[in-house]
Amino acid sequence: MVLKELRRAVRRHSGRAMAALFGRQAANTPLEAAAIRSVVVVRANGRMGNTLFLTPLLTALADALPDATFDVVSMYPEAAELLHGLPRLRRVMVLPHKGWWQLDRSLDFLRSVRGETYDLAIDPAPDSFSSRMWLSICRARYRLGFGSGNQWARLTHDVDVSRRSPHLALEPLALLERLPPPASPPAGRLNLPLDGDELAAGRQRLSACLDSRAADRRPDQPVVGFFAHARGRKDLGLEWWRRFWERLLALEPGLVTVEVLPAPAAPPVLDGRPALHVASTRHLAATMAGMQAFLSADTGPMHLASATDVPVIALFGPTDPERFGPLKPADTVIRIDARSPEAVAEACHPALMRALAATAARAAPPR
Repeated sequence: MVLKELRRAVRRHSGRAMAALFGRQAANTPLEAAAIRSVVVVRANGRMGNTLFLTPLLTALADALPDATFDVVSMYPEAAELLHGLPRLRRVMVLPHKGWWQLDRSLDFLRSVRGETYDLAIDPAPDSFSSRMWLSICRARYRLGFGSGNQWARLTHDVDVSRRSPHLALEPLALLERLPPPASPPAGRLNLPLDGDELAAGRQRLSACLDSRAADRRPDQPVVGFFAHARGRKDLGLEWWRRFWERLLALEPGLVTVEVLPAPAAPPVLDGRPALHVASTRHLAATMAGMQAFLSADTGPMHLASATDVPVIALFGPTDPERFGPLKPADTVIRIDARSPEAVAEACHPALMRALAATAARAAPPR
């Protein structure tokens, strides 16, 4: 944690020094939709959640620029698969997240980025040193990003950083101020367009998992998924989760649980109950979409579930839900604070019942 804060401080001070050296260049002349046919969005980050957080912007851009195609620069290894199906997304270029110093891979990536000339390059992150570096490397007629005291990239158009939303997924939408207004307001939620075949395969995957461990399950019993393997400060520990589920299952014995594991050999929280590992993030999302609710701390799988229609109950402790919480109206945030696992389970119970009722109502055939 100390090293992470130190890296952030170094990037922040380096950005301020470079901003003082280069100065701000933004002219903010009007951007016409007809003049923008090719766009690259640069988000040099290797996390699943931060990659999903691009989807509100990419969806809104496709609405605001109806004749444009879009490329994305990312560090998340599965970014191409995860973002597949977004409107007019042409290409995802992935910078090696681990081993970036390998000269051949880095040169191939550099040639790929420099091989295009774009009408517009966008840096959606107000404070990412890496994104600004790659934005500067891109060849583009216009460059759009946030203006601040540490903005050193040479922008043609900027939006004051004070205009951003507090949520990390919604803050890039402030950049739409410099573009023609979209036909409809941005949806303000994550977008993961799964097709019918993907959803059917996800239901089959979930059914096979349940058949292997829950043979006596009735068809009307709801399936609640959960993920208990957060990292760093967000990791509550397996014993915490065991106590949590012991109390929640005492309150609601009819629940069928399915644990999502981060690796095939990861220890499950609940012995003898269904658990599965799905290597593909997109296939995992399709599997979770077949559940009736999903519980997790602030993790990538939580955001992945929130990008589907399944109601999410997100447990937040050290991180800020205003900044990182789930976005769709069916999702609920429960603060852990200093409460015991049993107390958190009791707080979750009514929210879970509401989520299950909403899912059942949505699945009921129309009268």
